[in-house]
Amino acid sequence: MAETVDPALASKKILILDDNFNILLLYHTLVSEMGLDVRTTSNGFEALQWLEQEPFDLIMTDMRMPVMGGLEFIRRARAANVKSKIIAITAFQNLADANQLSKFNVYATLLKPVMLTKLEDIIRKALAEP
Repeated sequence: MAETVDPALASKKILILDDNFNILLLYHTLVSEMGLDVRTTSNGFEALQWLEQEPFDLIMTDMRMPVMGGLEFIRRARAANVKSKIIAITAFQNLADANQLSKFNVYATLLKPVMLTKLEDIIRKALAEP
């Protein structure tokens, strides 16, 4: 996990969605230690409201959540012209979902359990690219 705060990441904002509190806490800890400004929620509707009010550089979303799944959240975010890079995280290998995600310009799709070192590398890479 992150050992030092990267000053280049200090101004970057990330939004994380997951219905599992422990996973949210784990991801929050990881990205906070990286120096990112992080907001977490288990509610896709709340996340969409936040996206109307402020931009995020990166969004991480679980795909299987009650009320609004990750695919529906991504579809609505893109329909609202949200340009943030998106990392989709899922416990299920579903080819239909993967095809849908490619239509919505998802930056990366990761399978659970996610190795934190890999996640950190992908976050850094996504935020370093224009």
